Amino acid sequence: MAKPLLAADDGIFALADGALWIWAHTCPMPQCTCRTAVIIASDAGRDTLKARGACVRHAWETGADYEVAARELSGLPAFTLDIDAAQPLAPDGESLLDLAAHPQIRALAEAIDGEVLDAIASLWHRGKGRRDPRAVPLAKSLVMPQWKPGDMLSWNEVYPGARRDIYVLDTELYEAVDFYCPTPECACDDVGIYFKPLTLPDHASPGHVRARLAGPHEMRAEGNGEARLNALWDAFRRRHPHHLERFRRRHADMKAVGSRLVARKIGRNEPCPCGSGQKYKKCCGS
Repeated sequence: MAKPLLAADDGIFALADGALWIWAHTCPMPQCTCRTAVIIASDAGRDTLKARGACVRHAWETGADYEVAARELSGLPAFTLDIDAAQPLAPDGESLLDLAAHPQIRALAEAIDGEVLDAIASLWHRGKGRRDPRAVPLAKSLVMPQWKPGDMLSWNEVYPGARRDIYVLDTELYEAVDFYCPTPECACDDVGIYFKPLTLPDHASPGHVRARLAGPHEMRAEGNGEARLNALWDAFRRRHPHHLERFRRRHADMKAVGSRLVARKIGRNEPCPCGSGQKYKKCCGS
């Protein structure tokens, strides 16, 4: 599919109630699997950012090195952001940036919430000439591995190309996976948020949070994982300050697709449907 021409202001987002503005440029190479975006920022308003960052957009559109163009801007902070983990990266695009030495970038990264991250992830797809997974019409029948009526279902099982919500805690990575009841006639309003270890996938999860759309939630730690679960839940709420609104939207979406679900058992040695690249028995089937 040919890469669509993005609008001139695609990727510009307001942060901190309009006090800060960022412009995100994602990798346009269709076959590249990097999950990063080059971010430039300004506290002088949207028009200033658009005018001063025009050279970066021009480089992106013409196939020039837009990352170099961003770093060479004078007076505008620029950094590379891991879209899934919301972590600023060093100029090599791989190692983490020392945020203690870059407090301005740290403040910018902390101001980018989950809704903006999801919008940047959509830009990542569109910049490569793809459709946002959330905008692709779902099939009349959705075959769900290991799912059976009465079970909850994760958001990323229905939208497998959507952004993964990854957190860095100390030196370990965890993915927050949110589960919903997809049965249309069920009136429950539960949401399960599980924190899956990624760095050490054989380790047990520290637990999960049982949230309700009405507001209250319940912490359910596993083993001695209470402190780690609390830290992850705090990080989740900082990234998603309006998480109940997010859950309500996704809950409604899952109820809408519930009548299309068809169960299918997946073999333990098959690739896990969550997209981790591991065998099912080592990942969600553990």
